Amino acid sequence: MKVLASCWLKTMLLRFLGYGVLIAVFAALIHVYVVYPLYVKKLPYFANAFRAGFDVECRAAVPTGLDDLLRQISLPFFSLDGQLVFIDSKGHVGRCGVNTGVAPNAEIFRFASMTKVLTGVAMLEVAESLSISLNTPVVSYFPELSLEKVQDERVLRITLRHLLNHSSGLGGPFGSDNMIKQGESPWCPDNLAAMETIRLAGEPGTNHLYSNVAYCLLGEVISRVSGVEYQKYIEQNYLSQYPSLQFIQGEFLPTEPAYDFSNDYRFDESYVSWLDFHAIAPAAGLMGKPEEFARLVWHLYRDNPDVLNAANLQQCREKGLDRCYSNTFVIHEGDNGIKVGVQQGYLPGASSLVAISSRGEVLVWTAPGAPLEAKYRDRMAGEVVKLLLNQHE
Repeated sequence: MKVLASCWLKTMLLRFLGYGVLIAVFAALIHVYVVYPLYVKKLPYFANAFRAGFDVECRAAVPTGLDDLLRQISLPFFSLDGQLVFIDSKGHVGRCGVNTGVAPNAEIFRFASMTKVLTGVAMLEVAESLSISLNTPVVSYFPELSLEKVQDERVLRITLRHLLNHSSGLGGPFGSDNMIKQGESPWCPDNLAAMETIRLAGEPGTNHLYSNVAYCLLGEVISRVSGVEYQKYIEQNYLSQYPSLQFIQGEFLPTEPAYDFSNDYRFDESYVSWLDFHAIAPAAGLMGKPEEFARLVWHLYRDNPDVLNAANLQQCREKGLDRCYSNTFVIHEGDNGIKVGVQQGYLPGASSLVAISSRGEVLVWTAPGAPLEAKYRDRMAGEVVKLLLNQHE
Protein backbone atom coordinates (compact mmCIF):
# COMPACT_ATOMS: atom_id res chain seq x y z
CA MET A 1 0.00 0.00 0.00
CA LYS A 2 2.81 2.39 0.94
CA VAL A 3 4.60 1.50 -2.29
CA LEU A 4 1.51 2.35 -4.33
CA ALA A 5 1.07 5.63 -2.49
CA SER A 6 4.70 6.51 -3.07
CA CYS A 7 4.46 5.74 -6.80
CA TRP A 8 1.25 7.76 -7.08
CA LEU A 9 2.91 10.70 -5.33
CA LYS A 10 5.93 10.56 -7.63
CA THR A 11 3.66 10.36 -10.65
CA MET A 12 1.69 13.40 -9.53
CA LEU A 13 4.86 15.36 -8.82
CA LEU A 14 6.26 14.53 -12.26
CA ARG A 15 3.00 15.53 -13.91
CA PHE A 16 2.93 18.73 -11.89
CA LEU A 17 6.48 19.56 -12.87
CA GLY A 18 5.85 18.60 -16.49
CA TYR A 19 2.70 20.73 -16.73
CA GLY A 20 4.53 23.55 -14.99
CA VAL A 21 7.36 23.43 -17.50
CA LEU A 22 4.89 23.37 -20.40
CA ILE A 23 2.96 26.30 -18.97
CA ALA A 24 6.19 28.23 -18.38
CA VAL A 25 7.38 27.56 -21.95
CA PHE A 26 3.97 28.52 -23.36
CA ALA A 27 3.92 31.71 -21.26
CA ALA A 28 7.46 32.55 -22.38
CA LEU A 29 6.49 32.09 -26.03
CA ILE A 30 3.45 34.33 -25.58
CA HIS A 31 5.62 36.92 -23.85
CA VAL A 32 8.18 36.86 -26.67
CA TYR A 33 5.44 37.15 -29.30
CA VAL A 34 3.73 40.04 -27.49
CA VAL A 35 6.93 41.95 -26.69
CA TYR A 36 8.89 41.12 -29.86
CA PRO A 37 6.28 40.34 -32.56
CA LEU A 38 8.49 41.73 -35.30
CA TYR A 39 11.34 39.39 -34.43
CA VAL A 40 9.03 36.37 -34.29
CA LYS A 41 7.69 37.18 -37.76
CA LYS A 42 11.26 37.54 -39.03
CA LEU A 43 12.40 34.10 -37.85
CA PRO A 44 12.45 32.66 -41.41
CA TYR A 45 14.51 35.65 -42.51
CA PHE A 46 16.96 35.20 -39.62
CA ALA A 47 17.39 31.57 -40.67
CA ASN A 48 18.22 32.69 -44.21
CA ALA A 49 20.63 35.31 -42.85
CA PHE A 50 22.38 32.63 -40.80
CA ARG A 51 22.83 30.48 -43.90
CA ALA A 52 24.01 33.48 -45.93
CA GLY A 53 26.69 34.08 -43.32
CA PHE A 54 28.49 30.95 -44.53
CA ASP A 55 28.77 32.54 -47.98
CA VAL A 56 30.60 35.64 -46.77
CA GLU A 57 34.00 35.84 -48.42
CA CYS A 58 36.82 38.37 -48.16
CA ARG A 59 39.33 39.14 -50.89
CA ALA A 60 42.80 40.55 -50.24
CA ALA A 61 43.95 41.62 -46.80
CA VAL A 62 41.23 43.01 -44.54
CA PRO A 63 41.17 43.75 -40.81
CA THR A 64 40.35 40.88 -38.50
CA GLY A 65 36.64 40.87 -37.77
CA LEU A 66 35.57 42.77 -40.88
CA ASP A 67 33.61 39.77 -42.18
CA ASP A 68 31.81 39.50 -38.84
CA LEU A 69 30.26 42.92 -39.43
CA LEU A 70 28.39 41.35 -42.32
CA ARG A 71 27.52 38.12 -40.54
CA GLN A 72 26.45 39.53 -37.19
CA ILE A 73 24.88 42.90 -38.07
CA SER A 74 24.37 43.52 -41.77
CA LEU A 75 22.85 40.22 -42.89
CA PRO A 76 20.51 39.61 -39.91
CA PHE A 77 19.23 43.17 -39.48
CA PHE A 78 19.48 44.88 -42.89
CA SER A 79 19.55 42.68 -45.98
CA LEU A 80 20.62 39.25 -47.21
CA ASP A 81 23.19 40.95 -49.40
CA GLY A 82 25.85 43.52 -48.61
CA GLN A 83 29.50 44.33 -48.94
CA LEU A 84 32.39 46.01 -47.19
CA VAL A 85 35.34 47.73 -48.84
CA PHE A 86 38.46 48.53 -46.83
CA ILE A 87 41.43 50.56 -48.03
CA ASP A 88 44.47 50.72 -45.78
CA SER A 89 46.75 53.70 -45.36
CA LYS A 90 48.92 52.59 -48.28
CA GLY A 91 45.99 52.31 -50.69
CA HIS A 92 45.63 48.52 -50.68
CA VAL A 93 42.02 47.47 -51.25
CA GLY A 94 40.24 44.58 -49.55
CA ARG A 95 36.62 43.55 -49.90
CA CYS A 96 34.12 41.32 -48.12
CA GLY A 97 30.78 40.30 -49.62
CA VAL A 98 28.16 37.59 -49.89
CA ASN A 99 29.08 35.15 -52.65
CA THR A 100 26.20 32.73 -53.19
CA GLY A 101 27.33 31.62 -56.61
CA VAL A 102 23.84 32.36 -57.91
CA ALA A 103 23.54 36.14 -58.14
CA PRO A 104 26.75 38.14 -57.74
CA ASN A 105 26.73 41.49 -55.98
CA ALA A 106 25.21 44.23 -58.08
CA GLU A 107 27.71 46.80 -59.25
CA ILE A 108 25.84 50.07 -58.69
CA PHE A 109 24.55 51.19 -55.30
CA ARG A 110 22.77 54.32 -54.03
CA PHE A 111 25.08 55.96 -51.49
CA ALA A 112 22.48 58.27 -49.93
CA SER A 113 23.95 60.60 -47.29
CA MET A 114 27.50 59.39 -47.86
CA THR A 115 27.27 62.03 -50.61
CA LYS A 116 27.62 64.67 -47.89
CA VAL A 117 31.30 63.74 -47.52
CA LEU A 118 32.00 64.84 -51.07
CA THR A 119 29.87 67.98 -50.79
CA GLY A 120 31.59 68.92 -47.53
CA VAL A 121 35.08 68.45 -48.93
CA ALA A 122 34.14 70.36 -52.09
CA MET A 123 32.92 73.27 -49.97
CA LEU A 124 36.13 73.27 -47.94
CA GLU A 125 38.27 73.24 -51.07
CA VAL A 126 36.25 75.99 -52.75
CA ALA A 127 36.49 78.09 -49.58
CA GLU A 128 40.25 77.63 -49.46
CA SER A 129 40.86 78.35 -53.15
CA LEU A 130 38.69 81.50 -53.11
CA SER A 131 39.73 82.64 -49.61
CA ILE A 132 36.16 82.32 -48.32
CA SER A 133 35.70 82.28 -44.56
CA LEU A 134 33.54 79.48 -43.22
CA ASN A 135 32.12 82.07 -40.83
CA THR A 136 30.50 83.93 -43.73
CA PRO A 137 26.70 84.28 -43.36
CA VAL A 138 24.96 82.03 -45.88
CA VAL A 139 22.37 84.66 -46.79
CA SER A 140 25.14 86.77 -48.35
CA TYR A 141 25.21 84.31 -51.27
CA PHE A 142 21.50 84.66 -51.98
CA PRO A 143 20.78 88.25 -53.09
CA GLU A 144 17.21 87.32 -53.98
CA LEU A 145 16.42 87.26 -50.26
CA SER A 146 14.92 90.37 -48.73
CA LEU A 147 16.75 90.48 -45.41
CA GLU A 148 14.19 92.88 -43.97
CA LYS A 149 11.46 90.28 -44.53
CA VAL A 150 13.24 87.44 -42.72
CA GLN A 151 10.84 86.47 -39.95
CA ASP A 152 13.33 84.54 -37.83
CA GLU A 153 16.39 86.77 -37.44
CA ARG A 154 18.50 83.78 -36.47
CA VAL A 155 18.49 82.82 -40.16
CA LEU A 156 20.78 85.80 -40.75
CA ARG A 157 23.39 84.24 -38.44
CA ILE A 158 23.67 80.87 -40.21
CA THR A 159 27.21 80.44 -41.54
CA LEU A 160 28.85 77.98 -43.90
CA ARG A 161 30.43 76.28 -40.90
CA HIS A 162 26.99 75.78 -39.32
CA LEU A 163 25.78 74.07 -42.50
CA LEU A 164 28.83 71.80 -42.58
CA ASN A 165 28.47 70.56 -39.00
CA HIS A 166 24.67 70.41 -38.85
CA SER A 167 24.38 73.17 -36.27
CA SER A 168 22.38 75.62 -38.41
CA GLY A 169 19.06 74.92 -36.68
CA LEU A 170 17.50 74.04 -40.03
CA GLY A 171 16.58 70.56 -38.86
CA GLY A 172 13.90 69.78 -36.31
CA PRO A 173 10.12 69.80 -36.10
CA PHE A 174 9.21 73.03 -37.86
CA GLY A 175 9.21 71.88 -41.47
CA SER A 176 12.44 73.58 -42.52
CA ASP A 177 13.99 70.32 -43.70
CA ASN A 178 11.40 68.90 -46.10
CA MET A 179 13.78 67.33 -48.58
CA ILE A 180 12.33 63.81 -48.36
CA LYS A 181 8.73 64.42 -47.33
CA GLN A 182 6.21 62.94 -49.73
CA GLY A 183 3.70 65.50 -50.89
CA GLU A 184 5.96 68.48 -50.18
CA SER A 185 8.18 70.24 -52.70
CA PRO A 186 11.60 71.17 -51.29
CA TRP A 187 12.22 74.91 -51.12
CA CYS A 188 15.92 74.39 -51.72
CA PRO A 189 17.46 75.06 -54.20
CA ASP A 190 14.75 76.53 -56.45
CA ASN A 191 12.77 78.65 -53.97
CA LEU A 192 15.33 80.13 -51.60
CA ALA A 193 12.99 83.04 -50.87
CA ALA A 194 11.32 80.59 -48.49
CA MET A 195 14.18 81.33 -46.08
CA GLU A 196 12.37 84.55 -45.30
CA THR A 197 9.54 82.61 -43.63
CA ILE A 198 11.18 79.53 -42.14
CA ARG A 199 11.63 79.12 -38.39
CA LEU A 200 14.80 77.61 -36.99
CA ALA A 201 14.83 74.94 -34.32
CA GLY A 202 17.47 76.83 -32.34
CA GLU A 203 20.30 79.31 -32.36
CA PRO A 204 22.86 78.55 -35.11
CA GLY A 205 26.03 77.09 -33.68
CA THR A 206 24.28 75.59 -30.67
CA ASN A 207 21.45 73.52 -32.14
CA HIS A 208 22.86 70.31 -33.59
CA LEU A 209 20.20 68.67 -35.73
CA TYR A 210 20.94 66.57 -38.78
CA SER A 211 19.83 68.50 -41.85
CA ASN A 212 19.61 67.55 -45.52
CA VAL A 213 18.57 71.05 -46.49
CA ALA A 214 21.81 72.39 -45.00
CA TYR A 215 23.76 70.39 -47.58
CA CYS A 216 21.39 71.44 -50.33
CA LEU A 217 22.32 75.03 -49.43
CA LEU A 218 26.02 74.13 -49.51
CA GLY A 219 25.52 72.73 -52.99
CA GLU A 220 23.88 75.97 -54.07
CA VAL A 221 26.72 78.03 -52.58
CA ILE A 222 29.23 75.90 -54.52
CA SER A 223 27.23 76.56 -57.68
CA ARG A 224 27.13 80.31 -57.16
CA VAL A 225 30.75 80.89 -56.22
CA SER A 226 32.10 78.55 -58.92
CA GLY A 227 29.70 79.61 -61.65
CA VAL A 228 29.02 75.94 -62.45
CA GLU A 229 25.87 74.01 -61.51
CA TYR A 230 26.55 71.74 -58.52
CA GLN A 231 26.29 68.35 -60.23
CA LYS A 232 28.43 69.44 -63.17
CA TYR A 233 30.98 70.95 -60.79
CA ILE A 234 31.29 67.67 -58.86
CA GLU A 235 31.46 65.60 -62.05
CA GLN A 236 34.17 67.80 -63.55
CA ASN A 237 36.32 68.13 -60.43
CA TYR A 238 35.90 64.80 -58.64
CA LEU A 239 34.25 62.03 -60.65
CA SER A 240 36.17 61.97 -63.92
CA GLN A 241 38.48 59.15 -62.75
CA TYR A 242 35.63 57.06 -61.36
CA PRO A 243 33.37 56.09 -64.28
CA SER A 244 30.67 54.37 -62.21
CA LEU A 245 30.09 57.33 -59.89
CA GLN A 246 27.13 59.39 -60.99
CA PHE A 247 24.10 61.23 -59.67
CA ILE A 248 20.80 59.42 -59.26
CA GLN A 249 18.31 60.42 -61.94
CA GLY A 250 15.32 58.50 -60.56
CA GLU A 251 14.35 55.03 -61.76
CA PHE A 252 16.40 52.01 -60.75
CA LEU A 253 19.14 50.84 -63.11
CA PRO A 254 19.50 47.18 -64.22
CA THR A 255 22.91 47.08 -62.52
CA GLU A 256 21.49 48.01 -59.10
CA PRO A 257 20.69 45.32 -56.48
CA ALA A 258 17.19 44.14 -55.65
CA TYR A 259 16.57 46.56 -52.78
CA ASP A 260 14.73 45.04 -49.83
CA PHE A 261 11.94 47.31 -48.54
CA SER A 262 10.57 44.85 -45.96
CA ASN A 263 11.99 46.87 -43.03
CA ASP A 264 10.75 50.18 -44.46
CA TYR A 265 7.42 51.03 -42.87
CA ARG A 266 6.89 54.39 -44.57
CA PHE A 267 8.42 53.96 -48.00
CA ASP A 268 8.61 51.49 -50.86
CA GLU A 269 10.12 51.45 -54.33
CA SER A 270 7.60 54.08 -55.48
CA TYR A 271 9.73 56.76 -53.80
CA VAL A 272 11.64 57.14 -57.06
CA SER A 273 8.52 58.73 -58.58
CA TRP A 274 8.15 61.55 -56.06
CA LEU A 275 11.57 62.25 -54.51
CA ASP A 276 13.21 65.35 -55.98
CA PHE A 277 16.62 63.92 -56.89
CA HIS A 278 17.82 67.26 -58.23
CA ALA A 279 17.19 68.94 -54.89
CA ILE A 280 18.60 66.09 -52.82
CA ALA A 281 21.75 65.71 -54.96
CA PRO A 282 24.25 67.51 -52.64
CA ALA A 283 22.89 65.65 -49.60
CA ALA A 284 22.13 62.16 -50.89
CA GLY A 285 22.41 62.00 -54.67
CA LEU A 286 25.46 59.87 -55.51
CA MET A 287 25.46 56.28 -56.71
CA GLY A 288 28.07 53.94 -58.12
CA LYS A 289 30.41 51.08 -57.23
CA PRO A 290 31.25 51.01 -53.51
CA GLU A 291 34.92 50.34 -54.27
CA GLU A 292 35.18 53.41 -56.49
CA PHE A 293 33.50 55.55 -53.85
CA ALA A 294 35.94 54.21 -51.23
CA ARG A 295 38.88 55.07 -53.51
CA LEU A 296 37.51 58.58 -54.04
CA VAL A 297 37.17 59.16 -50.29
CA TRP A 298 40.66 57.74 -49.71
CA HIS A 299 42.14 60.28 -52.13
CA LEU A 300 40.02 63.09 -50.72
CA TYR A 301 41.27 62.41 -47.20
CA ARG A 302 44.88 62.14 -48.33
CA ASP A 303 44.56 65.65 -49.78
CA ASN A 304 42.36 67.03 -46.97
CA PRO A 305 43.38 65.44 -43.63
CA ASP A 306 41.94 68.42 -41.76
CA VAL A 307 38.41 67.13 -42.28
CA LEU A 308 38.99 65.17 -39.05
CA ASN A 309 40.59 68.10 -37.25
CA ALA A 310 37.83 70.71 -37.13
CA ALA A 311 37.30 72.59 -33.89
CA ASN A 312 35.90 70.46 -31.08
CA LEU A 313 32.17 70.97 -30.76
CA GLN A 314 32.44 71.39 -27.02
CA GLN A 315 28.96 72.72 -26.39
CA CYS A 316 27.50 69.78 -28.29
CA ARG A 317 29.58 67.35 -26.23
CA GLU A 318 28.55 68.98 -22.98
CA LYS A 319 24.90 68.37 -23.85
CA GLY A 320 25.64 64.67 -24.19
CA LEU A 321 24.64 64.48 -27.83
CA ASP A 322 25.96 61.43 -29.68
CA ARG A 323 25.74 62.88 -33.20
CA CYS A 324 28.01 65.89 -32.99
CA TYR A 325 29.14 66.58 -36.54
CA SER A 326 32.34 68.27 -37.57
CA ASN A 327 32.79 68.95 -41.29
CA THR A 328 30.14 66.32 -42.14
CA PHE A 329 31.65 63.50 -40.02
CA VAL A 330 30.76 62.34 -36.54
CA ILE A 331 34.21 62.33 -34.95
CA HIS A 332 35.25 59.62 -32.48
CA GLU A 333 38.61 59.72 -30.73
CA GLY A 334 40.21 56.76 -29.00
CA ASP A 335 42.48 56.68 -25.98
CA ASN A 336 45.36 56.08 -28.40
CA GLY A 337 44.78 59.47 -30.06
CA ILE A 338 43.41 57.94 -33.26
CA LYS A 339 40.35 59.66 -34.73
CA VAL A 340 37.60 58.05 -36.76
CA GLY A 341 35.01 60.01 -38.73
CA VAL A 342 31.71 58.35 -39.64
CA GLN A 343 28.95 59.36 -42.04
CA GLN A 344 25.94 57.07 -42.43
CA GLY A 345 23.54 56.97 -45.35
CA TYR A 346 19.93 55.94 -45.91
CA LEU A 347 17.45 55.96 -48.75
CA PRO A 348 14.40 53.68 -48.83
CA GLY A 349 15.72 50.14 -49.18
CA ALA A 350 19.36 51.21 -48.99
CA SER A 351 21.71 51.59 -46.01
CA SER A 352 25.35 52.62 -46.10
CA LEU A 353 28.25 53.96 -44.09
CA VAL A 354 31.64 55.49 -44.79
CA ALA A 355 34.36 55.86 -42.17
CA ILE A 356 37.87 57.28 -42.30
CA SER A 357 40.59 57.07 -39.68
CA SER A 358 43.41 59.50 -38.99
CA ARG A 359 45.75 56.65 -40.03
CA GLY A 360 44.45 57.16 -43.56
CA GLU A 361 42.18 54.11 -43.72
CA VAL A 362 38.77 54.12 -45.39
CA LEU A 363 35.88 51.70 -44.86
CA VAL A 364 32.66 51.67 -46.89
CA TRP A 365 29.68 49.44 -46.11
CA THR A 366 26.58 49.07 -48.26
CA ALA A 367 23.46 46.94 -47.81
CA PRO A 368 20.35 46.93 -50.03
CA GLY A 369 17.91 47.11 -47.13
CA ALA A 370 16.77 49.31 -44.25
CA PRO A 371 17.58 48.43 -40.61
CA LEU A 372 15.10 46.29 -38.70
CA GLU A 373 15.30 48.93 -35.96
CA ALA A 374 17.22 52.21 -35.81
CA LYS A 375 19.48 50.84 -33.08
CA TYR A 376 21.18 48.58 -35.61
CA ARG A 377 22.43 51.62 -37.55
CA ASP A 378 24.08 52.79 -34.34
CA ARG A 379 25.39 49.31 -33.65
CA MET A 380 26.98 49.07 -37.09
CA ALA A 381 28.59 52.49 -36.69
CA GLY A 382 29.85 51.59 -33.20
CA GLU A 383 31.45 48.35 -34.36
CA VAL A 384 33.10 50.07 -37.33
CA VAL A 385 34.55 52.74 -35.03
CA LYS A 386 35.80 50.10 -32.61
CA LEU A 387 37.42 48.13 -35.42
CA LEU A 388 39.23 51.15 -36.87
CA LEU A 389 40.32 52.53 -33.51
CA ASN A 390 41.86 49.22 -32.55
CA GLN A 391 43.74 48.59 -35.77
CA HIS A 392 47.41 47.66 -35.33
CA GLU A 393 47.22 47.72 -31.52
